[in-house]
Amino acid sequence: MPIAILRSLFVFLFVSLSATAANLAAGPGRAYPSPCAAIQAAQAGDVVEAEAGASWPDDYCVITAPGLTIRSTGAARARIEASGNGYEANGNAIWVVAARDVTIDGFEFHGATDGTAILATPNGRFTLRNSYLHGNRAGLAVSGGADSEIVVENTEFARHGAGHNIDIGPVARFVLRFSYSHHAAQGHLVRSRAAESHLLYNRLTQESGAAAAPVAVPAGRAFLIGNVVQRSEESLEGCVVDAGATGLYAISNTFVNNGTECALTQATPRSVIRNNIFAGANAVAPESNFAGEADFVDAAAHDYRLRSISGAINTAVALPAGLDSLFEYAHPLCGVPRTTVGAADMGAFEYGAPDRAGCSAAALDTVEPPRSAASSAHTLIALSTGSARPGEVASVNLFLFNVASSSAAAQWTLTYPPGAFQSIEVRPGPAALAAGKSVYCSGYSANSMTCLLTGPNLAAMSNGIAAFVDFRVPAAAAPGAVAGVSISGSVSAAALGDAIASRTMNGSVTFR
Repeated sequence: MPIAILRSLFVFLFVSLSATAANLAAGPGRAYPSPCAAIQAAQAGDVVEAEAGASWPDDYCVITAPGLTIRSTGAARARIEASGNGYEANGNAIWVVAARDVTIDGFEFHGATDGTAILATPNGRFTLRNSYLHGNRAGLAVSGGADSEIVVENTEFARHGAGHNIDIGPVARFVLRFSYSHHAAQGHLVRSRAAESHLLYNRLTQESGAAAAPVAVPAGRAFLIGNVVQRSEESLEGCVVDAGATGLYAISNTFVNNGTECALTQATPRSVIRNNIFAGANAVAPESNFAGEADFVDAAAHDYRLRSISGAINTAVALPAGLDSLFEYAHPLCGVPRTTVGAADMGAFEYGAPDRAGCSAAALDTVEPPRSAASSAHTLIALSTGSARPGEVASVNLFLFNVASSSAAAQWTLTYPPGAFQSIEVRPGPAALAAGKSVYCSGYSANSMTCLLTGPNLAAMSNGIAAFVDFRVPAAAAPGAVAGVSISGSVSAAALGDAIASRTMNGSVTFR
């Protein structure tokens, strides 16, 4: 069955299920005595509502119905307490999420001292919000499939034991925003091996205790934007951020190292590290970052806003769209829009911005993880025409035109009739040179040549002549002949390295 038909069928089924979704109420005097009782009775797409502020000891279950929304009925969280070891028979977790498109909203999980609060194997999307996970061996552990997307927002993780506060396996995408992870006993505050990890506007502060590196992203691409990340004095191993990721984009964070190890592991070749504050021990920062005493409001209380005398004020550098810091973390568990006062500041907070006491209710509706514009962008790589007499050179323009985005790199293959040209030389054009690009080609062959136009990964090229292609016409060429030159295998890339859809236009050389 074609993929398009399958997708249409899925949408139809989902809408049909949603139209008949039931609300299952859990709590004293309600239809179901506990959330798990309602969860076990729920069908796909149903809503389970647990009484706000109520507490259920040892309410263990596995969530198998897809599309469930499980939420508290009010501002107070519904509490699930593990008083013994009965969760061992439940996958060693209080709740196990074994279905896709499940949302848990407004719950507190604690007491599983030898187990995990939430174990998720969703093979799809799983969302956790407005919750509090604490006092377990591990907080949230995810081992979903390669197509899974995990979203955690406005949630606190604290004082987990030998495990990690948050541990994300090799899923497709992980998003953590407006959340607070602290006081891990031994593990990481956040560890993610997702193909893409988006840590946006969080407070990730160890504060005390001999735990591992606060943040570990050993695989995939990692976007750290607008976070406060602090390593405690007692920490025994690791940097503030251990990054073995294939691409690290650390923008407008405040990194505080109260330990003795490094602040940031060695960046990968595709790293972009800009506008961060590196404070504390080993405060050495790459160019376009601030290192040293940043003059925080109250570092002892983990208030890392800037004082008026801070050298990080008005020193931020410009960034490409998609990497801007649009919000600030507002304690506890919220975010406010980031307001630039004068020039932008380094770090997670802007000095002189309006009072942060009022949380932005619209924040979660407007903030999105940075996504490459490549999904809607197109690049046209076009070769013009030229002419030359036998034995001379025809210089032909190769144009690059961007639609909806700007290319930071491009690759193409020129194909031409065997023996049509004596030699070919490719030189960067003005659009490439203005962006600091160079061109590298595979070398002339009888009928093809592949070239790569690249340079600093933050510099995007404007529309115009990206390269000059010099075709030397053989001395024995027949006047009046035309050699067609086609472009194939073309691809361009945005500043973040994502591929942009590419189109081509062929050219030709006339022998005069």
